[in-house]
Amino acid sequence: MSQINLLNGKNELTFMTNHAQSPQSRTSLVILAFVVLGGCFGNAFCIDAVAHSRADLVMTYGGAPEVDGMIEVGEYADGNSITFPTAGGDCVVYYKHDGVNLYVAFDVPNVDPASGVQLLIDSDFDQASLPQPDDYRFNIALDPPSDPADFGENRGTGAAWSALTSPVDWFGAYQVYSGFWQAEYAISFVKLGLTAGSATLIGMAFCNTWTTTWDHYWPVGASGSVPATWATVESSDNWAPSIGVVFGQTPTLDGDLTPGEYADADSLNFDTAGGQATVYFKHDGHNLYLAFDLPNTDFASGMQVYLDTNYDQANTPQTDDYRFMVQCDPPADPADFGENQGTGAGWSAWSPSDGWSGAYQVLQSRWQVEFEISYMKLGVSAGTDQTIGIAFCNVGTSTGDYYWPATSDGLDPSSWGSAAALDNWEPSVNVNYASSPLLDGMISAGEYDDAHHTTYATVGGSCTVYYKHDGSYFYVAFDVPNTDPLSSIQLFLDTDYDQAELPQPDDFRFTIKFDPPVDAADFGENQGTGINWSAWGPPVGWSGAYHVFLGYWQAEFVIPYAKLGITAGTAQVMGIAFWNGWTSKGDYYWPADIDWMNPATWGVAFSSDRWDVVTATPEQLDLDPVILQPKLLTGNHPNPFNPRTVIEYMVPQPGRVKIVVCDMIGRQVCKLVDQPQDAGSYTVAWDGRDDNGHRVASGVYVCAMEAEKMVDARKLVLLK
Repeated sequence: MSQINLLNGKNELTFMTNHAQSPQSRTSLVILAFVVLGGCFGNAFCIDAVAHSRADLVMTYGGAPEVDGMIEVGEYADGNSITFPTAGGDCVVYYKHDGVNLYVAFDVPNVDPASGVQLLIDSDFDQASLPQPDDYRFNIALDPPSDPADFGENRGTGAAWSALTSPVDWFGAYQVYSGFWQAEYAISFVKLGLTAGSATLIGMAFCNTWTTTWDHYWPVGASGSVPATWATVESSDNWAPSIGVVFGQTPTLDGDLTPGEYADADSLNFDTAGGQATVYFKHDGHNLYLAFDLPNTDFASGMQVYLDTNYDQANTPQTDDYRFMVQCDPPADPADFGENQGTGAGWSAWSPSDGWSGAYQVLQSRWQVEFEISYMKLGVSAGTDQTIGIAFCNVGTSTGDYYWPATSDGLDPSSWGSAAALDNWEPSVNVNYASSPLLDGMISAGEYDDAHHTTYATVGGSCTVYYKHDGSYFYVAFDVPNTDPLSSIQLFLDTDYDQAELPQPDDFRFTIKFDPPVDAADFGENQGTGINWSAWGPPVGWSGAYHVFLGYWQAEFVIPYAKLGITAGTAQVMGIAFWNGWTSKGDYYWPADIDWMNPATWGVAFSSDRWDVVTATPEQLDLDPVILQPKLLTGNHPNPFNPRTVIEYMVPQPGRVKIVVCDMIGRQVCKLVDQPQDAGSYTVAWDGRDDNGHRVASGVYVCAMEAEKMVDARKLVLLK
């Protein structure tokens, strides 16, 4: 008996099985995926004459797997999974889509002769009591060696299932191992009547059939002949390829993807001439950034970005649609950059770039491209949940044009993917629980190592801002790279995050003036009146300190929860902005170009742990009691998140790795990883579901990792 962990881009489940793992699949069992189901796992159906409970699944976009019957390592890491009991233990099903096909993979813990797996789909979701012509039963029979007779389908007749026929518009594969077998399906959208970009629901169930203990269904208790008893499946991205744009630091627009410059961005790969190209995407609250690393230097080839700014998904380019182009024609000059706008029937003539900028660099056997596209150009407003359509193409290469999504048509915006910002296109800071600093105006060595930080440009260089809390106080510290006389640091907080356009009574401006020697007159505050700021007054209910060094100064703010209206254990959000003002060269804000009189233009501050103290121990986290070691969990983004966060971690030496998510009192919520791994860097995603597939409540959770007697933990904040 062995414990297997199911790791994928959204969920991960643990189950017990009797089968031994083949060398090539031992860790790949962790990342299988299933495709027409989506995010919710195990709500059992109670079928009786009255009613039954409904289990919902969420389908997500991912890369196309190789459908060969083998669940390879990482192949379904960008999908979801679910488990259900069958002969030999729990069967794991992985699922995802690529905008063209549904992919479903089964890891079956038995090799019962003549058994099989069945995938049942109600494609128009009419939930009939008998199989209708829109209902399908896709079959793979365990009858090695594999041959065409092992694959077939039935279709509903209105009263029952039709006779078994050969597969049409889908294909499958399976592989047999010692004590278990694996099977994969690829089912076309055409077969199921699905359209990328639509909010279509489908019904789904599956069965490990004809085992030694008969048929085993998911949902438990479902009937293969009653579509009304099957699960509900939705797509979180409307069955379209999608990208999530995260907030990050503003890159240098020079066409050179320097190390670390896009470490805070998300990315994806797509095939092109010379191999896979990588695209990185992020925003800074003002601009959308796309950076491409292209494995070819075909002369006169180019990189095109297509954007449907109001996401109307028209069939021809409209006036809200743009095609931005950078041509590889060194040396770089203005003629290499341009755009087309939709006319309603096609694209306008090529014109110079307007409202965006680009840059490229040609390297040995590859070139790199960066796009910076303003929110104004895109019609995007910070603080909104706007979605845009997106596609890109490496055009004019020696072997043709290469699109993402792969089936995109540059003249048909409805065929493009989608892009949404996980933080509503707004600058954000994440406030985590940490040690209480000493309020002396000095950022001592190690004092803020446990805090998050942000940098922004000001006189003398970058100002660094650190922020954390200790369960009672909010701490903000500034390292200011100038000593301009009578300059100041101001911290703006919109405590109830109402995003009003004028300062309200819940809004505060906390100020520390640079006017040594330090005295009480250097500290003060203003409060919103509803139309303006109140007169300057002394600090009320908060403290500050600053210290002057050679060429720079440091300042600290300590603000109690009572001042901010914060309650420990809640998921409260605040508006936030910073200002290094009255310097020799003017005022410098974060976020850049905000209006200090308009809280709606400020950024967002979240607490990474519900403004509460973290008390979970290694024992509570289902980990062996070992010495805590830092920097195994190297980050997660976004944080706060909704609905998905990607956790980055480092394995320092080969061995077994265990990663779990727990609540704030140490109870396990979801196991993400439990398997041997080689040394290196990895990622795993969590979509806010527990081990039973249920969506968990908003709040702060602890992600804990154990690797060869080393442990690390970090906070995850789910905000809905």
